[in-house]
Amino acid sequence: MNFFLALTIKNFGLKWLKYFAILRFFEEKAMKHWITMIFIIAIVSLASIQAELILYWSMNEGSGSILSDGSNSTTSYTGSLTNMDSSAWVQGRSGYGLNFDGTNDYVINDKGEILGSELFGTGHNGTITTSIWFYARRGGVIVDEVNASRNWHDSQIEILDTGEVRVRVWAMNSVSLGTASLNNWHHVVLRYNGSTSTLDGFLDGQEAVSDVVQERNNNPYGYSGHAYYPLGLADTTNLGDGRYFSGMLDEFRIYNHALSSTEISQLYQNPSGIIPEASAFLFVALGLTLYILGKKALWI
Repeated sequence: MNFFLALTIKNFGLKWLKYFAILRFFEEKAMKHWITMIFIIAIVSLASIQAELILYWSMNEGSGSILSDGSNSTTSYTGSLTNMDSSAWVQGRSGYGLNFDGTNDYVINDKGEILGSELFGTGHNGTITTSIWFYARRGGVIVDEVNASRNWHDSQIEILDTGEVRVRVWAMNSVSLGTASLNNWHHVVLRYNGSTSTLDGFLDGQEAVSDVVQERNNNPYGYSGHAYYPLGLADTTNLGDGRYFSGMLDEFRIYNHALSSTEISQLYQNPSGIIPEASAFLFVALGLTLYILGKKALWI
């Protein structure tokens, strides 16, 4: 009797061990698939923000008259220093930067017809995030917008003599971002979301108190098929007095995507960093956590 009881218990135990082993097998497979999927999502998320960065001038060349484009855009948009010599290269906010004399210095991108299409062409609605570090000695235009022949132009980021910083996309009302002290480094962001027709901005990581909801037009691209974004160029269609910029500029970026407030804050905290979306960090952390737990629970 004891023999048969023992045999029954043994068979019962072996049966459940077999089921448990099968369950563990499928758990292991499922865990591996989940980890793989999470890492794929993270990689796609990390790559997404890079694809949306269509122009990036780090200004770390330190010499010469050409700025290289560090974005992942399919087109490389170099910048040409105009009326500027070797003395324009100075210590910037991160590495080298450029000094503008306030008289006639400016930098302008090439391939305006392609850049315009990346912002206003098929599949795009004018959404843009523009980011730059500036050190102003007085009021002037920080970022301008023109077409190839310069018969269409408007200032987009400008600081006034009072230190007030204003942003605008044509032909919307401007947004005041607050006041920046002169002779100090500051970070400014213009953000226009074409899906919601909302213009706002950030000064030193702080979002503007108010925004403007109004549909922009696609000029100057719609007017001429070109869009250029000069730095420091004077403009009679301005937000203040439209003078040439006097001071230093560094780390200029254009995204054809409305960065989140968290991403803009990260960009302010990491001047030279190309930021991934915050969700990518979450997916990577989750993937690593599951991997560690999975190793302990399933494979050891």
